[in-house]
Amino acid sequence: MSYQTNPNGTLSSYLISNGTIWGSSFAFKLSEPSFLTWRKNIETGEYWLKFHFKNSKEIRLIVSELGLEEILNSTYEIEKFEIIENENGDKYVLERNERKTKQ
Repeated sequence: MSYQTNPNGTLSSYLISNGTIWGSSFAFKLSEPSFLTWRKNIETGEYWLKFHFKNSKEIRLIVSELGLEEILNSTYEIEKFEIIENENGDKYVLERNERKTKQ
């Protein structure tokens, strides 16, 4: 098991080997999930990663940016992965709603 320290000091444990990701309570082929989603925790700098499966099951993992990149590269065989901040995310929606309520 490989342990990775997340930005807030917590440990995330998983191992990727031969196309399979192994955790303390799960193991599956990286080709099995239908899709992945993730969200950055602004306070800690960690990413909350969720693997979605066809049977509506989910596996969640908290990883660092490096861990997210490793998993995405292993899953989709991407040579270079770059996180691009979404300018149309929650902050924009909240600001827009605040302007509407003030009018």
